[in-house]
Amino acid sequence: MSRRNFRNSTASIAILTALLPVMALAQEAPAPDDGAPSEGLTEIVVTANKRAQNLQDVSASVQALTGEDLAKAGINDVSRLEQMAPGLVFAKGGNDAKIALRGANSNSTFGDNSSIVGVFVDGVYKPRASQQTRAFFDVERVEVLRGPQGTLYGRNTLGGAINLYTKAPDLSIPGISGGIDSRFSRFNQFRNEMFANAGISDSFGVRVAVMTDNSDGWVKNLEGRNLGIADTFSVRGSARYKPSSDLDVILRVSSISEKGNPAGMFAINGACRTVQPNGLTDPFGPEFDCQNPRRGSGGTVDFDMLDGQPGMSNKDRRTVSRDFVNNDSLRETNATLDVTAGLGTMQLRSISSYTEYTSLLGNDADYSSNPNAREWVEENNKSYTQELQLISQWDGPLSMTVGGYASYDELFFSYSSLRHTQDNLAARPTATSTNGVTLPVLTGTPLLSLDNVINSMSNTTQMINSRYLGAFGELTFAVMPEWRVIGGVRYNNERKHAKNGNAVYVGDLTPNSPPTDPREVFPFDWSTATAKSDVRATFENVTWRAGTEYDVADDVMAYFTASTGFLSGAMNQNGTVTQPQKSRSFELGLKSRFWDRRAELNIALFKARYSDLATTFQVANPANPGSFITMSSNGGVLNAKGVEVTGALLPVDSWKISFGAALLDAKYGKFGMNLPGGFQVLNGAVPASRFIDLSGYRPPYTPKFSFTFGTSYDIDVGFGYLTPQAQMRYSSSYFAHGGLPFDLSGYQPSFTQTDVRLALSDYESRYGLEFFVENIEDEMLNQRTQTGGDGLQQANWGMPRNYGVRTRITF
Repeated sequence: MSRRNFRNSTASIAILTALLPVMALAQEAPAPDDGAPSEGLTEIVVTANKRAQNLQDVSASVQALTGEDLAKAGINDVSRLEQMAPGLVFAKGGNDAKIALRGANSNSTFGDNSSIVGVFVDGVYKPRASQQTRAFFDVERVEVLRGPQGTLYGRNTLGGAINLYTKAPDLSIPGISGGIDSRFSRFNQFRNEMFANAGISDSFGVRVAVMTDNSDGWVKNLEGRNLGIADTFSVRGSARYKPSSDLDVILRVSSISEKGNPAGMFAINGACRTVQPNGLTDPFGPEFDCQNPRRGSGGTVDFDMLDGQPGMSNKDRRTVSRDFVNNDSLRETNATLDVTAGLGTMQLRSISSYTEYTSLLGNDADYSSNPNAREWVEENNKSYTQELQLISQWDGPLSMTVGGYASYDELFFSYSSLRHTQDNLAARPTATSTNGVTLPVLTGTPLLSLDNVINSMSNTTQMINSRYLGAFGELTFAVMPEWRVIGGVRYNNERKHAKNGNAVYVGDLTPNSPPTDPREVFPFDWSTATAKSDVRATFENVTWRAGTEYDVADDVMAYFTASTGFLSGAMNQNGTVTQPQKSRSFELGLKSRFWDRRAELNIALFKARYSDLATTFQVANPANPGSFITMSSNGGVLNAKGVEVTGALLPVDSWKISFGAALLDAKYGKFGMNLPGGFQVLNGAVPASRFIDLSGYRPPYTPKFSFTFGTSYDIDVGFGYLTPQAQMRYSSSYFAHGGLPFDLSGYQPSFTQTDVRLALSDYESRYGLEFFVENIEDEMLNQRTQTGGDGLQQANWGMPRNYGVRTRITF
């Protein structure tokens, strides 16, 4: 175990020791009533429609997983939800989770671009994609809402929403209780979740949850520290005051700190790129080039011959050779006050929050062992949100939910790059396109000097203030006891103010001591910035939802809904502004339980249209000739239709089966984008226009068919249960290139991933020991590819096979 892991493990043990007195005071739980008859499958209460409802009573495609479900499946990160949610794809890129759902995808989450699926933690929206995978500890449940959620959730829910709810203080357990859940797995990863719950009285309680996660990193670096190092400490404290059924006040305060590094800021490694026989990069090229094309990467023998195979895309794509590994940092502090008050026949709920979020990530920009180039991304965001909900509680045919929402965000976003040694760009050979244009062949160039000489530098910075106001209402009217109609509408108004500019270089590079913090050489000052722009934009629209529900029989409901959603326009770094992306969806569904509630089958058929869908392209960076700025524009239309099925079986009380499937047909309509800057020619010729018509192509991250299956069986061993469990995921092939849905560097063949577990626990499930293997097939998934500078196809590969042991104890 490394020194860092030892230090953090020591800290974890200290925390456990501090909790021991708490555990000693734990109360004995009453014995279960073994003679009680089975009630079938567990009922899950969700708040997808802003009110507490049985999941089977929600007229929408919603998948809900309890904390117990997540723990049993080994899901301790939002990005692993795809293991149990067919049709949901997480395209990882550094810290960002680029979600794809029902054909729409979050290709760009850079700068002011947002995810197409809104993620909410305890009712609070997370504006940055890199925030969406945090806070995943001491979880009560997760809800995946498919389809537009513009009426009740508002902006940035174009394709759906994910609700994550953490556990509040439990007032039903008097005294002090607690628990420890520890997991040790491959790459010396040691993750601990701990909680202490104090029921001080029947109306007041507090809860503290702590999570630590440490590892040596799962991407091997031949030149230094590994990538993918976990070094996380998170804590959440909550207090609850509930003097009566008419008042419930919950205060949550959390702090998340990460000091490791993601497995690549933009990419873990490279992928083979398509080229013409003369070496010019071409998305339709007939040949593959697997060499590192980045400037300054030439002459790195170890890198070019990993495992005896030339180039970056070799059989061990999780091995790299980087001379620079940044000391990354990520911090989030949040305070949320959730108050629910009964007002006669109405219920008023207020959710107030304040969040500070900072992230600084660095990367070896030449992707080699040469000391040539570095790059960084800095994000600082402050968020204030306030939501009010007024929900009817009366008996009668009419139910109502109305409310308002306000938020204010202050975003500072900066991308910096620095080539701190000189390279010989003239060493590149040349080739001629079929229409007679001579171009350099993009190959890695050797260094001219190891002295720290500024060869090139770039910094683009945005400061964006966003103000959002929304007012919404939804009514449900029972025409007959078994027939209900639904109507809802929301008014959205968002104002953005962006100040864009380039920081001026003010640093002093010491020979052979390049900087590790961009603020040393690019401290941003608006008064001295260059290439400045000051832009304001207002986005105003109305979203709606309409539908009907019909109870075909007890525990069987059919429904039809139509809904819309939108994603706010983006403020580009060059001062341009995109229009909001919009979605419209129709859904026909059936929710059913039968066989004495031992069987469940839910089916949803949908048809969706996404308009003004955003695409990314690259323009020349005026501050650094030869480099590019990634921009967004409205590309056009995407049409999607499909069917989703989820179900569960309980043949006997000890045996549970769950399954899900998604069949998706998604194609671009009238849709176009600009050829990424790393491609030099199209079908061998320098194009007169770099516009590409993608009409008829399938969008990225959209497998035609995906399927999940899980099963577990409790074997009575006299003092508890021995439970073997298996979870399998299948996906048909798709393209994982964020921009070009035909580029072979991003092709992901069909695959399966299987997890198996063997758990032992006592009857009360207070103690447990589990052995597990995840991704038995050792499938190397292409999670995301994008075209970077010099034509480098930047690729993110998924984690390899993982195995380990988990122990837990509750008091």
